[in-house]
Amino acid sequence: MTTHDTYHHGDLRNALERAALELVNEKGAENFSLSEAARRAGVSPSAPYKHFAERDALLASIAAKGHRFHYGMLRTALAGVTDPAEVMRIANEVFLTFAVEQRAYYQACYLTRLDSGRYPELRIAFTRVTDVTDAAAATLRPDPDEARGLAVTCGALRYGFAGTFLFDKKKPWGDSLALARRQLGAATLAVIRGT
Repeated sequence: MTTHDTYHHGDLRNALERAALELVNEKGAENFSLSEAARRAGVSPSAPYKHFAERDALLASIAAKGHRFHYGMLRTALAGVTDPAEVMRIANEVFLTFAVEQRAYYQACYLTRLDSGRYPELRIAFTRVTDVTDAAAATLRPDPDEARGLAVTCGALRYGFAGTFLFDKKKPWGDSLALARRQLGAATLAVIRGT
């Protein structure tokens, strides 16, 4: 079923977001236009401007939804977890899962040049996700500079694993997300422990 088949009067914003998410999945986050999203949604080229001033506003709306989805995954995976090292490990593994299983959202969230300062909804949604690992890092490293360094290093790990899994044809794990998650988790704990 195409987006056009599911569009109903009064649901233009959601129809455009679904159409744009399909386009992101097919073409990448930076490679579609607002008029393509309108065409995919089955509406006139001018219709999107009722909700979005430009393509980046539509992309920011999708990215904010993606961050909220990612945050929901984190909350579920971290329910009852209090050890900050485990929080960091699980958060990194969840990030990889999000990147692989929600690839279009991942691209909208992390592979764009969006200025979150222009889109408060995006900034708020992104901050909720990063606050999880920043708080864990601050607990593990009371010195603010060391905490920031740990958060950045663990971030680099998750971004590296996600990029390798999604875009490297010769990835060391093949298509095994479970194996990649285990290796990312082990690498995260090694960084935390300084080993």
